[in-house]
Amino acid sequence: MLKNQLYLLPLAMLLTLGPDARASKPSVNYLVVFCDEAGNCGYKDHSGQVVIPPGKYAYLFTDTFYNTAIVQDEKMGIVAIDRQERPLYKVFVFDKAPEYASEGLYRIYAKGKFGFASLDQVVIPAKFDFVYPFSGDYAVFVSGCRIQSDVSGQHIEIIGGKYGYIDHDGKVIKKAAYESATSFENGKATVISQGRKITLDKNFNEVAVW
Repeated sequence: MLKNQLYLLPLAMLLTLGPDARASKPSVNYLVVFCDEAGNCGYKDHSGQVVIPPGKYAYLFTDTFYNTAIVQDEKMGIVAIDRQERPLYKVFVFDKAPEYASEGLYRIYAKGKFGFASLDQVVIPAKFDFVYPFSGDYAVFVSGCRIQSDVSGQHIEIIGGKYGYIDHDGKVIKKAAYESATSFENGKATVISQGRKITLDKNFNEVAVW
């Protein structure tokens, strides 16, 4: 694996984070990425003073460091750090990089549990055994499951558990009682309950059963 290389979060991800994630950004109190001649990257403040030296982190995923930056540490993996470089949480990794934000939030991982964060702060604490990305107003969560790598070693598989839905505040809207559940798409989702395949509308009414 190449070290000390700069990786920037895609613009689409930054734009989907929403105004709340950017509202607290001060006018000059931020750090920007710079790289030395050897290709090692770090952060400088607006006056050009080095704050985080090049090469301290293996990868940098955030180009402008306001309150939180996503970096790859050789020991901790891909994590969010604050301006004092304290690790805040692990970022869920998809294809060796932080996944795209969905509905302004991306998944985080801490102490064996999953939650959600914006770029600047934890929005839903990591308290679920697994979560899927938000789609519309809800995200699927799984309780009592086991997580393992697939055959390729690049992705994970969810073994067992019960599925339910949470809202953007982390409130459980439908308790974990389904054998499986899909994310909402075009106002509908599909679940399996007691062997029955059920289509739900956005208000969780059963609109089809087979």
